[in-house]
Amino acid sequence: VSQSRYTDGGNFTAIANSTLADGVIDAQRSSGAAVITMAPSTSISAGTGSIALTIKDGTGNTNRTSGDMTVRALTAANITLSNLGFNAGGDILISGALSATATSGTVLSATGSRDITTSAAISLTSLGHANLTTSRDITLGSTITGTGASNVTLQAGRSILINGNVTSAGGTFVANANTFTGGTSADAYRTAGAAVITMTGSTVNMGAGAVNFTM
Repeated sequence: VSQSRYTDGGNFTAIANSTLADGVIDAQRSSGAAVITMAPSTSISAGTGSIALTIKDGTGNTNRTSGDMTVRALTAANITLSNLGFNAGGDILISGALSATATSGTVLSATGSRDITTSAAISLTSLGHANLTTSRDITLGSTITGTGASNVTLQAGRSILINGNVTSAGGTFVANANTFTGGTSADAYRTAGAAVITMTGSTVNMGAGAVNFTM
């Protein structure tokens, strides 16, 4: 995505590394890692619509290598990020501010085969919830702020590092490390190393809600 996009309330969907069953012609799927990359300073705004970015595992194709998903600023009622690649790639890198504006349910969902790393603020409105799930590590390098009783769930196959503040007005915060998260070849991506949950100069404040850490 080399330029910003605005859908005026329509949904925005991007799918990379589609499967043979999706209609890919195997002979025309050339070699090289499938990625989704937003250029620096770009944004996607769907207004009241949704944004869904997906890297599939390319099942059935001779060439099905996949790499990272790099996203910048996203604004939509619901945001879904899925990197389900089967090989050594598979990170989700959140490098721009995310704003999910729907008022109920899981409004931000990020599912990865390997690592999820955030370096820009995430905002949730009202009762919208965030769920980040991956087979290896989650590094929360930015804030997550819920204006209402938003729940925030971090579930990692190995470790969770919390460098940014998490705030909600009465929701529940869950950090669950060293857990099998399912997905494509999830167990293979839980590489060796001790699972830890580490907070570095950060706070978790859920108001009258709850905070749970589990390994």
